[in-house]
Amino acid sequence: MMFRYRCLILFFLGMKWWAPVFAQSPLLPEYNQEFHMMQRWIIKGKTPRTPPGFSHEIERISLYSTLDTFAHRDTSADDTRPEILSRDTSYLQREIASLSRYTATAPIQPKKKGWRSYFYPYPTALFHKESDTYYFQLNPILRLSGGQYKEHASSRSILENTRGFEVEGAFDHRFFFYSRILETQRHLLPNEMNFLNTYHAIPHEGSFKPFESRYSPGSKGVDFNGSIGYFGIQVSPSLQVKIGQGRHFIGSGYRSLLLSDFGKDYFYGQMDWRLGPLFYRNIYSSMVARTHQDLNKDALLPKKYMAAHVLGLNLPYSIQIALYEAVIHTRNNRFELSYLNPIIFYKSLEFNLGSPDNVLIGGDARWDVAHRFNLYGQLVIDEFNLTYLKQYQRGWWANKFGIQLGAFYPDALGIRHLDLRIEYNFVRPYTYSHRDSIRSYAHYNQPLAHPWGANFKELITSIRYQPSHHWNLDLSWISGCRGLDKSGENNGSNILISHLYHVTPFGNFVCQGELHQINWLSFNLSYMFLHHYYLDMKWLRRYEMVEDRPGVSDGFTYLSIGIRANIAMNSFNF
Repeated sequence: MMFRYRCLILFFLGMKWWAPVFAQSPLLPEYNQEFHMMQRWIIKGKTPRTPPGFSHEIERISLYSTLDTFAHRDTSADDTRPEILSRDTSYLQREIASLSRYTATAPIQPKKKGWRSYFYPYPTALFHKESDTYYFQLNPILRLSGGQYKEHASSRSILENTRGFEVEGAFDHRFFFYSRILETQRHLLPNEMNFLNTYHAIPHEGSFKPFESRYSPGSKGVDFNGSIGYFGIQVSPSLQVKIGQGRHFIGSGYRSLLLSDFGKDYFYGQMDWRLGPLFYRNIYSSMVARTHQDLNKDALLPKKYMAAHVLGLNLPYSIQIALYEAVIHTRNNRFELSYLNPIIFYKSLEFNLGSPDNVLIGGDARWDVAHRFNLYGQLVIDEFNLTYLKQYQRGWWANKFGIQLGAFYPDALGIRHLDLRIEYNFVRPYTYSHRDSIRSYAHYNQPLAHPWGANFKELITSIRYQPSHHWNLDLSWISGCRGLDKSGENNGSNILISHLYHVTPFGNFVCQGELHQINWLSFNLSYMFLHHYYLDMKWLRRYEMVEDRPGVSDGFTYLSIGIRANIAMNSFNF
């Protein structure tokens, strides 16, 4: 009885840690400086937290509400609202100028008159139009870069040309939307070429056609386009519904072992529910099981579907936990209607349907310690047997699970805008795979979780420093091992291969097979000369050694410079 009372007390203590209503606004892109500022403020307890399990989803209205308090902050009093550093002030004043579309703050009126007032009325938008009931804005997207990579004794030029635009808006205080379209021609780095040869797909992208530039003869190039977008409705203070084409990211880390934004975008329907400290999300998505390169022709690709849900809980002391479950299935190109039930345990339902599908369960946890740094972790379970799990050293092939542990330290060592991260990822062989390769945890032949698939260990460290609001420096190092397939064997790395062809029932271990030791080091330097317009310099070194083949190694060095607007820099971090 006392335990029950303690649980109820804990539940209601958590009530004060939830945001009272949903926002009606698009999400902040992760390349924005505002996104990183909000991450710091959330950890420091200066602004409401993101939903449990979705730390990468920061809505614009949260930013503007925070900036609104900054604009009215009483510096002479004991005010606990966010304090903005002087290096941020001039940058954020550009955002404060357009607060009216989210808050009651009156905007700074554009200095331009007539039709010219619609173009860059504020530094945040090329075109902006608003009234009491709606707002609409448009921005160009550009990413032009040129560089060279050296591999062994040879070197080749790498060029990229990406153009597009994005639009976003909201109306009637209930509806909101976002859309982006891009057209790209670029050359591929060696690790991208290896990915293409293995999976018949380009990381993050869909169909493409060959492209060769006269400025870089002999370099493998691709030409592709893509678009993402969503439309959302605030049905009630506790329910938000969204349909779109895009990706999701679950977790607080650099990687996600549950659902990441590495692969190609997909169509989805989404429902978000919030009741006190509880957060619940349903995701229903349509995916494809093959690529056009697999079929070697233009044709309708075979469909597969995912139903997933996340149950999150905000707890006192800045603790968040979330439970995740997903099922990948196909029914002759139709969705299994039984999985449309928004509140049901998928594994039990799948078992009663005859166990035809691929079900994953997992958990995500985050703790913002003393408002100074956060600890986070994930557990994904594809399949396991408790008896064999207790006898872990026997290495039963179907004990398929993965673990993530990490820490993020903003304003590290008392140095403002110095952010440190360390993260460890571990996934056993055959995780995410299924007896039917179509039901593997993948979309368009690309993993839905970690880009390395399965059968790996990985350590990530990163340093991000912003010495002024114009400059950003990023240094990242990834070190790990992968066990790739030996000739004629399935060693558990490629999740597209049926797990029925495992090498041996027992004696399986992480990084079994052909051992590849990978080290990836990257340094990025960016200068923002206009709001969200950047000059970039990138240096990348990737080294891969094959242990079973002494003296055989693959490695390259890449150096590039470029200019971009309203888009992130390419990372190539796999």
